[in-house]
Amino acid sequence: MNSPAWFQRQLEDLKAARPKWAKGLPEIQTRAGGAIPGDDSVWILGAALFVEKEAVRHDLLEELRRHADPVSLDAWLCAALTAWAGSKTAVKDAWMLNAVPALGGAGCVKVVDIIIRGWVRAKEKALALRTLDALSRMNLREAKELMPVLALCVKDHAVSQEAGRVQRKQAAATGLDAVEAADALVPTLGLDSRGELKLDYGSRIFTARLNSRLEMELLDQDGRVMKSLPAGRSTDDATKVRQAKETWSSLKTGLKRLIRVQARRLEESMIHGHSWSLSALGKSWLSHPVLSRLARSVVWHSGGLRLRITEDHGFATVEDDPVTPEADALLRVAHPLSLDAAELAAWRQVFADYRLFQMVPQLDREIYRVPADGSASKRSAAPPHAPLSPGVLFGILENDGWRLQGSDGVFSAAWKSFQEENVTAWITFTGLLAGRLAESQPQRLHDCFFQAGRTQPDELIKPGTPLPLSQVPPVAYSETLRRLHRLSQSGQET
Repeated sequence: MNSPAWFQRQLEDLKAARPKWAKGLPEIQTRAGGAIPGDDSVWILGAALFVEKEAVRHDLLEELRRHADPVSLDAWLCAALTAWAGSKTAVKDAWMLNAVPALGGAGCVKVVDIIIRGWVRAKEKALALRTLDALSRMNLREAKELMPVLALCVKDHAVSQEAGRVQRKQAAATGLDAVEAADALVPTLGLDSRGELKLDYGSRIFTARLNSRLEMELLDQDGRVMKSLPAGRSTDDATKVRQAKETWSSLKTGLKRLIRVQARRLEESMIHGHSWSLSALGKSWLSHPVLSRLARSVVWHSGGLRLRITEDHGFATVEDDPVTPEADALLRVAHPLSLDAAELAAWRQVFADYRLFQMVPQLDREIYRVPADGSASKRSAAPPHAPLSPGVLFGILENDGWRLQGSDGVFSAAWKSFQEENVTAWITFTGLLAGRLAESQPQRLHDCFFQAGRTQPDELIKPGTPLPLSQVPPVAYSETLRRLHRLSQSGQET
């Protein structure tokens, strides 16, 4: 099939070799009913996106946007990116990434997410960062929604750090802080306000419903719980059956990921003391089908009030009395340090009575207090433990947001700032070899200490003068000791 005339004209002054991986790609359908052969598309895009000086041919890209069917163009780009990422010439043909911000749609965002994670698993950090940069230049809500997910979930410090930097930059552009901007971008996954989604088979309709344990369950037309979607019947619409099953599969996968990220964010807000106004909490959390259930799974405090959010989005005390916070009230997730033993026990009983499952470790969270005789001490020693695998130590610290610090190619400490409390915590250990984790010796934890001041995750700092433990904010102390003790429990005999 020949390409349309407007596309053929672009070939006149462009010369490029067709990449070997550009075979069997789908055609790009045009709005006028024509089509561009898939292989030719990569050939011409190669010339358009990577001329000798890497100059992007915006005229050709504009022609494609104007003439191509958006759905078909996005499907073609998804196939081309997948073929490119799986090729042996991905580095040489990285010009393909220029097509992402120029032509990509919502489907492309999903593929780019998969590709970034693939590069991270393959330890191709440079390609992961370059792909992330292409994603950051997409002016799509779906792309912006993905940034906080990558910042929290990607197991590569440089990539997650860069995703966090992009997220903060995008938030600043909106005038919101990073938490508010992330709240505004949480997808609903198609669920309605009741946490339900209809799956249409044509002649039958099933219901996907979010239950009290934040799991998806299926209901048949009579409201009975099903184990799985049934096979299609002759009376069903085959296309709708296929679409319903695809929707159900992506919904389950998307929900697990969404809950993991948002529960982590809620836990971080508890640790770092982020607060929401009553109106902001209602707009961003209580109106969302998934976030509203997460919000109901924790104890909140506002001033002297300790309260929970009820199913009808009201508020109740531990005695189950309804209460209404002041209109200008600020609400925070209560840290267990702010509750005495009797309050913790009472709230545990309330949550058990209502069968409320805590996705965020709160009421049973380990807490640590500065020793009464430790007013002059400046360090807390690690508890006795077996040596830790270098990979285990590195992975746990990185996943929990700690940043490594060292000199002469050896990382012997990690730090984390508590922004609201204006203090930075340090944990010290034997020493990891930079870039040679597998060659590092089994690690011993030494101690932790604190210094005044806070630092952004992408800044570089050095250990300062330790504070007396008596001057360390209680939450910062407790959370750091909790991490130190949990790390010690991860030690294994070698």
